[in-house]
Amino acid sequence: MSAVRGQVLSALAGSPVVGAPVTLKRDGAAIASAETGEDGAYSFTGIEAGEGYTVEASASIYRITATGAFAVSGNKSDVNILLNRDWPEGEFTGSVVVGPDALAGVGIPAMWNPFDIAFGPDGTLYITQPDQYKILQAAPAPTPGAATVTDFAGTGENDYLDQSALLARFKQPSRLVCAPNGDIYVTDSSAHRIRKIAGGQVTTIAGTGDEGGFSGDNGPAINAKLKYPGGITMDNHGNIYFTDNSRIRKITPSGIITTIAGTGVNSSTGDNGLAVNAAFNYPWHVAVDTFGNLYISEQQGNRVRKIDAVTHKITTAAGDGTGLDMDKPGGLAVAADGTLYIADYGNSRILVVRDGTVSTLIETGLHHPSALAFGPDGYLYVCDAHNRQIVRY
Repeated sequence: MSAVRGQVLSALAGSPVVGAPVTLKRDGAAIASAETGEDGAYSFTGIEAGEGYTVEASASIYRITATGAFAVSGNKSDVNILLNRDWPEGEFTGSVVVGPDALAGVGIPAMWNPFDIAFGPDGTLYITQPDQYKILQAAPAPTPGAATVTDFAGTGENDYLDQSALLARFKQPSRLVCAPNGDIYVTDSSAHRIRKIAGGQVTTIAGTGDEGGFSGDNGPAINAKLKYPGGITMDNHGNIYFTDNSRIRKITPSGIITTIAGTGVNSSTGDNGLAVNAAFNYPWHVAVDTFGNLYISEQQGNRVRKIDAVTHKITTAAGDGTGLDMDKPGGLAVAADGTLYIADYGNSRILVVRDGTVSTLIETGLHHPSALAFGPDGYLYVCDAHNRQIVRY
């Protein structure tokens, strides 16, 4: 006899789906059932070897997803399942998780202007406030009407100082990314630096602070000159990618910086060629998928570009540059199944790109959304900047 085991994962965040009913079928007939545990794992034992097996799983906000038929032989068959979100048809509304309307006066700073969001590995939601020179945190698994928001880093003074998190100073903490180990990397734009928050301390990992500079490729990132770094992301190997004026730069885990795309000229040119020879029209944010492909939103180019991880060539993934189909695209998020989500900042909506086709996912209730993040609970979180709130869909 054999065993069939695997994990049920969210196609958005790639995180485990807990408590999901799982059914093992053979030739369409159910033969066993189980429920996923804390790590999204399930297991069926004592299974007869043979062909024609499928596994199905479901959860409250997901539609049922079945694997393709597989054979059971030997000691086990490992079957992991990605569950897609069951997005409602037509218009739908989200739930305000953090914001003046949801938590009037409860844990919300008087000057509340969120800009970027990211989830830590424990589910903590981190929020940048560039104009208040702070980074905030919301307790893990924030739910509408129950989130508690506290200061995480920064004194609120417009200055630059590496220090313990609550005593450190930022000039413009714009965007951030959380590493799997819980370390947080922040683009401190007006300080022309990349900051790291780890173990309760803020340090600088890139940038000399010299305004308007560009230098340092192939050397230590701490000695490089940066110019208003903006969007930031991290791949599965620990490499950091960020926008640096009109370039995309990379910092390796060993701290070496290079330019991987962009000539420094503000333009939207170079498609189908090597990314290092391309030009960007004010790149605003970056995101990376599970395969290492990099996506860049162009604020003034009104498009999203893609750099192939293997060929290093660049193409346009979405947008025609006219501003009619998207206007100042900003925040990006790539789901575990490769679906691309775009915060269409100027048009106050959320777009989705599947198999090269762009469609509108959310188009009501938002006012200049600036950032997106997938929560460990399988929901899509939107930083609704001008409504001054974080919304869960």
